Amino acid sequence: MSEGKIYYFLKNYLLSKGLTLIAGEPPDGSDNVRRVEIRSKNRSGIGSKDSYKIDLIFLKDDNLILIELKPTYNQKDIDKLNTITTERLDDLFDALKERCGITKSEIKNIVKCIGVGSLNSHNIPSDFIGFVVKDEGLVDIQYGSKTGNLAFLEN
Repeated sequence: MSEGKIYYFLKNYLLSKGLTLIAGEPPDGSDNVRRVEIRSKNRSGIGSKDSYKIDLIFLKDDNLILIELKPTYNQKDIDKLNTITTERLDDLFDALKERCGITKSEIKNIVKCIGVGSLNSHNIPSDFIGFVVKDEGLVDIQYGSKTGNLAFLEN
């Protein structure tokens, strides 16, 4: 399944669960959604060097849901979200405040997720949630062992 279809089906699935789409980076600019670019405070000059963009960003209560999308499991997306939520966390919140008006104090939990068409026999990392998007837009949710069961995704 293409990244564009995964984006479309997963976005609509999560909206149907009552999550609020606050930003994203749609494939080929295919959607009218706010974009958030996570830039380093130490960045000089113009351009996007050393910046990050997240494919889908949702909010549900005080949960910030960050989702990277690929047709199949991609370790680089795991590494990217791990970097953003650790060493680039302040940059993430600066970008969210600037582009979405969301402050760090409003967020109690950051949920790291991947959305894929196939896991290719990979396991979801313990602190991630995996959305496996099937044909017809069906979504199978796989929880890493440290994520617990986020009930708002199951309603």
